[in-house]
Formats: sequence, structure tokens, C-alpha cells
Amino acid sequence: MSGMEQERLEVRLAIDIRSSREKVWRALTDWQQLNGWLSDKADVDLPAGRFKLCGNRLPDSPCDGTDKFSLAGYEDRSRLELNWQFRAGNTGLSFQLSGDGDACRVELAHTDVPRRGETEVTMIEYWQWVLLALRGYCETGSRPGIFEFGAEQRTGQLEVGIDIAAERETVYNILASSDGLKGIFGGEGPEVELRDGGKYSYGWGPNEGPTKVISFKPNELIHTDWYHGTDPETFITWKLSGSGGRTRLTLVHSGFPNEAQKHDYEAGWFHFLVELRELAEGNSDRKVEVLARPDGWAI
Repeated sequence: MSGMEQERLEVRLAIDIRSSREKVWRALTDWQQLNGWLSDKADVDLPAGRFKLCGNRLPDSPCDGTDKFSLAGYEDRSRLELNWQFRAGNTGLSFQLSGDGDACRVELAHTDVPRRGETEVTMIEYWQWVLLALRGYCETGSRPGIFEFGAEQRTGQLEVGIDIAAERETVYNILASSDGLKGIFGGEGPEVELRDGGKYSYGWGPNEGPTKVISFKPNELIHTDWYHGTDPETFITWKLSGSGGRTRLTLVHSGFPNEAQKHDYEAGWFHFLVELRELAEGNSDRKVEVLARPDGWAI
């Protein structure tokens, strides 16, 4: 590879959906349905060769009059191929559908992807959010959360939230137990002592994550400190609201000494909110399969 050529990478993932192929195909190709779960403004007519998407749940694709997506080809109810101008490069995006009855498998491939910048979203995580949202939309008709790019944040803090189809107590108990924290964050030996000043650790090791509970209110909030390497101390607050089997979970990360630092966290925190949602809704054994990816977090 010459010094002038930019490295191109690929990610492939798959998910199983308890819906018919016809229903999943409509969710991917009907403009009204796309606006119901993924885009802000879709314009799709497959026979006419038209496929346009934009919105704040699509990275690098604001509704500013620029057409980032175009149709490359399709096979009805089986395969959708798109071109996507992404990160100043021309990338390929495909959805392959298979299955019978109320069982559909979707395989997604994103190819020729330029290497990500330091603060850009990790596409491996992003496509997991999208596939989980597609599954939720097809199975329940709901609009599961996808990270919204460019959301305004208050100075010195960031806030991300997600809706969860579970009782508030269920969600709180995950955050209030070592088993729950392990299920979300995957650390070794997380600790929870639910009292003011008690231990609270994700099990990530020294100077990584929280160390103690600052305050808490059962089924409503948990407030902790936060450390990352040599960065100054910041703070995490988990806030819960809702009733009747629906919970709104909001994470507030505050105390940032400069605005640039907080942007490194936004998509990362949303990823953990998704992990928590899947755990609370009983879907932790229905994960997105990663079929191919580059080493590390290159894209």
C-alpha cells in the first residue's frame, strides 16, 4: 500500500429476528418504516433505483441536502446493496436476508470503510445498535434507541439515555449488583457496597471506572465517582424514571474540565446502555454475531 492510499476495512455481522423475511424486508426498504426506526428522512423506490437516507441516527449523514446513500442493487426480499459516502470515502453496505416462516436471519456487511478517527464512532458497535433496533422494531413495533449524533450537551457534562421494556426495579437491581455490573461491563470481580462511601467498581482495574458510591436512592439513582488513567476525577449519575413495565434510564457524566474530553465518551456510554437494556429485557443470550472485523477498534 502506497503512502497516498488509505487503508480500507470491512465489518460483517448477523442477527436472528423472530419475524418473517417479508416484514424485515419492509422495515429495510419502505420509507415510512425506515423513518419509524432508523432515519429522519427516507426516500426509497427500489424499482426506480432510488434509495436515500439521512438523519441524526446515521453517522456522517445529516439532512443537509447531500445524498450520501444510493442504491447499488437488490434482489426482492433477499438482498439489498447500497453505496454510502462515509468518512470522505465510498463504502459498500449490504443486507442479506434468509429464513422461513417467522424466523429471519440478517447478515450485514460494511466494506471499504476508511480507518476511524480518534473521536469517531466505532462502526462495529454502531452496526450492533442498528441490528438490535431492527430486531426490536420488527418483533415489537417499538423504536429501540440508536445513538443520536450531534445532540446538544450542557457545558461540562454529557447525557445519554435509553428506553427499556422492564420495571424500574429490575433495571436498578442490575446497577446495584456485582453480577449485573459484570453483565454490562464484563470486568473481573466488580464490587458493589450500596451505601454512601461504599465500594462501587466495574472490575476494570486501578484508575479505570468508578471506585465508590457518593449517594443513591433505591430505584431512582446511583451517583459515583469516575476515573480514567491520569484524567481528573469526574462523576457518573444513573437516573431512572418510569412505571408500568417501562423505564427511562439516563446516564449523566459530569465534571469535565474541557469540552473536547467528553466527546470521547458519548458513544461508549450509549453502548453500555444498550448492553444493560438487552440484559434487563432478557435478551442477553440473543447477541449480534460478529462474523468478521479488523483487529482492535480500527473502524
